[in-house]
Amino acid sequence: MSDERIVDAFEPLPDPALEPTAALLRDALAREAAAITPSADGLARIRAAIEAEQGTASSGVRRLVSLPGRSGRTGRSGRGDGRRSWVSVLAAAAAVVVLAGVGGFALDRFPIFTGKTDAPPAGEGGNGTTSVNTDPVPRLPVYVVGELERGKRVEYRLYREYRPTTAVGISERLSDALTEAVSRRPDDADYVRVFGGAGSSKVDARWDEAKGEVVVALTPAMTTVRLATDSRATIAIQQLVWTASAVVGRPDVPVRITVKGPALNTYLFGRPNFELGGVFRRQHSVDDPLAPVWLVDPDDGTTLGRGLGTFGVSAGYEARDGVTWTVRRNDKKIASGTAVVGFEGGREAAVPGSRGAAAIDVDHTKPGFYELVVSIPGPAGEPAWSDSKTFTVN
Repeated sequence: MSDERIVDAFEPLPDPALEPTAALLRDALAREAAAITPSADGLARIRAAIEAEQGTASSGVRRLVSLPGRSGRTGRSGRGDGRRSWVSVLAAAAAVVVLAGVGGFALDRFPIFTGKTDAPPAGEGGNGTTSVNTDPVPRLPVYVVGELERGKRVEYRLYREYRPTTAVGISERLSDALTEAVSRRPDDADYVRVFGGAGSSKVDARWDEAKGEVVVALTPAMTTVRLATDSRATIAIQQLVWTASAVVGRPDVPVRITVKGPALNTYLFGRPNFELGGVFRRQHSVDDPLAPVWLVDPDDGTTLGRGLGTFGVSAGYEARDGVTWTVRRNDKKIASGTAVVGFEGGREAAVPGSRGAAAIDVDHTKPGFYELVVSIPGPAGEPAWSDSKTFTVN
C-alpha cells in the first residue's frame, strides 16, 4: 500500500535539487518561452483543434486540457495511477509552450479541474475490484469537520468529501467549494458545521494572480459564534485553507481570510488570537488537522449492486499500527477485522503528518442496509477516532 499524499487537484513542483531532470526540463521550458513570438491567428486555430478533438461535454462544461496522471479513474473504489510523473508533466508543458508560440494564447496556470469522478487517487485505497459510482460529473474537494468529546474537552479534525460542480473558472470553483464547506451541512451526518450564519449564505472567493494567493470573504454572521473555543476557531481556519488549497491544487498556497463589508469584530468567533484580514496556510506535522482515519468510499447513503467490494481508507500517523473495521447488515454484525496501513517508505518512515492507505474487502452480495465503520484504537478508557459510511444493496 502506498501512502495518501493529499494530492487534491495538483501537486507542487518538485525541488530542483531533488529532481534534476525536472530542473533541466524547467530551464528548457523557460528558454523556449522567452523565444516565443505569438502569431495573429493562433488562438482561433488552437480553439478549433481543441473542439475537433474533444468536443463539448453533455453537461455543457468543455474539457480544455487533459493532464497526465489522471487516467484510469474508472470506479471510485478502483485505483488509478494517480501519481503523475513530473517529467511527463513538464514535457507536456513544453509542448504547450510550443503551441503557444504558434497560437499566441495563455493557459490558466491551474489545471482545468475535471473533478473527482469515481476512482480515488493512488494511496486513497481500493484495488480496482469494483466500481462504486459511475457518475462522470466533476466534483470539488471539500473538507468538513468531525468532533470527538474527551471528557470536557472537544477535539476537531478534518475529513474530506466531494461535491458535484458545473463551475469552470478557478474563482467560481473556489466560491462553490468554500460555500459548501462553510454554509452547507456535510453529506455525512456524523460531521458538523463550525461556522455561524444561515445555510443560504455564500462565501466569495477569488484567485489573486498578482499576489499569488486565494482571497476569501466571509459574511459577518459566519464569523460569529458565541462561546467558541480557540480549537474551534483553529479548525474553522484550517477548513477554509485546506479546501481552498485543494481546489487550486497547491498545498502551500496562502489563503487570505476577510469579512465582507464593515465588520464590528474582525476576530473569528470573537477569539483574540484569530484576527481576520491576514494570510493563513495549511498546518502540518504535529499540528496536522486531518482526521487520523476516514473512509474514502463508499459515499454515505449510496446504493450499490450486489457483489464483492474493496473500499479505501485514508489514515494518518496515529493509525500506523492498523485500523479496525466492522460491517453490519440490517444492524447485525457480519464481518470485522484489522487492516494494515501502508505508508511510503514503510511503517517506520511514518511521521506526524504522514498519510497512508488501507483497503477493506466487503461482501455485499446480499440485499440490505449496510454500515461500514473504521476506527483506530484510542487511549485506555477513551473514545477513538472513527468514520462510518452506510449504503443500501438492492
